[in-house]
Amino acid sequence: NVCVDSTYEKAGGSLMKTVMLPSNLPVYNPDGSYYITGINGLDGNDLSNQVWFLKNQQARNRSTSTLANAYVEYKILDWLKFKSSYTYQNDSYVNEERIPQYDLGASRQNYNYQTRTRGGGNHQIWENLLSYDKSFGKHNFSGTVGTISETFFTSSTTNTGQSQEINYFAPEILYPNNQTIRGDKYESAFYSYLGRLMYNYDSKYLFTANFRADQTSKFAPGKRWGYFPSFSIGWNVTRESFMQSTSNWLNNWKIRATLGWIGSAGAVGNYDYQSVVQINNRYYTFGSGQTSPNAAASNVPAPLPESITNKELTWETTKDMGLGTDIDLFNNKLLRQDIVRACVLYYNSSTKAHRKEAVNRFLSAIDLFYKNYIKKMGGIECSALEGGCRNNEMIEDIEKCLNTKLKQEIYCPIDDKIEIEIIKICNNLKKSDFYKF
Repeated sequence: NVCVDSTYEKAGGSLMKTVMLPSNLPVYNPDGSYYITGINGLDGNDLSNQVWFLKNQQARNRSTSTLANAYVEYKILDWLKFKSSYTYQNDSYVNEERIPQYDLGASRQNYNYQTRTRGGGNHQIWENLLSYDKSFGKHNFSGTVGTISETFFTSSTTNTGQSQEINYFAPEILYPNNQTIRGDKYESAFYSYLGRLMYNYDSKYLFTANFRADQTSKFAPGKRWGYFPSFSIGWNVTRESFMQSTSNWLNNWKIRATLGWIGSAGAVGNYDYQSVVQINNRYYTFGSGQTSPNAAASNVPAPLPESITNKELTWETTKDMGLGTDIDLFNNKLLRQDIVRACVLYYNSSTKAHRKEAVNRFLSAIDLFYKNYIKKMGGIECSALEGGCRNNEMIEDIEKCLNTKLKQEIYCPIDDKIEIEIIKICNNLKKSDFYKF
């Protein structure tokens, strides 16, 4: 499956600046040229004519997306089969912008400017699953075991340049003046082992167990694995022999309970556990009189950490517990087209998460990112009771808790001389809405 998209449009002008421009100023002169603003303060305005940008600043965007999937399936036994599948998705794009030289009085540009960004990425998934479905009398087993490998890759390069001669979209070499080039690349990977066992005895007693072991490159070595089991049990009461006398009015009654842990790394960046060092425009000044009276003349490059190392980052884990019952009553007795069906579920969810952004802002505020560590993070606790009629036997959407609250307990091992100030900051943050959803 391949999809190609291309757009060419006028992309200039600022709506805010257009609103700010005095309404009594014209857009065009009588000869059709653009009205020039801000000349010697005669019109009391320092904003440029935004219609010029709307008409002359151009953008061109092209993108291509490719999706491919292939699989092989082999039946080993009547009750056992193996399936291997591979999915590949690739996206690429080219975004360009061009601004011709201009003189609008309040602003000028004596060169033609072009910027071009080329980028894209790919997403690959490889699944190997062994599934089974076997019965022994009234004992029924089914399930799956396997592995999943997933990789992500994105990159982009941006070129900007200026030219006195060229005034159209052209290769970068034709915009040779004041050229800049910058780029980025991001990679991440996941690898998972998974298993599922489903068992029922005569469709009366039901049991399901799931287990996932997930690994991601987003966390530091030693923190990359997360383990997430889940379990559910059910009892189909109406299949019991002592319930046969109720079959004329009770069509179905099931009781079920669930307990499970779910992991997520979606809120964490690809390299958040590492400290990023910035070298561009970062200097240390030795002061004036070193090589000249100008202090800036003594500047030397000084790489500076721009983010905080947090090697304790790991999986966000949500624990879910539920207890529910499903009841079907009076089949074709009260309603013509359907039975009366009710479902009640008690649901409890608890999330333990690393609030990376909040922690980073806290540590940056006190400028001691190299001395402090978050020792313990809080969690979300909520519960809800839901009841009502359903046309489906199973509840697909459970209404999440409202008014959830994230409780934080922050421990700050700090030097004695600033301990009082740090405690004050901790207490102020706890009292604020900073950590609430």
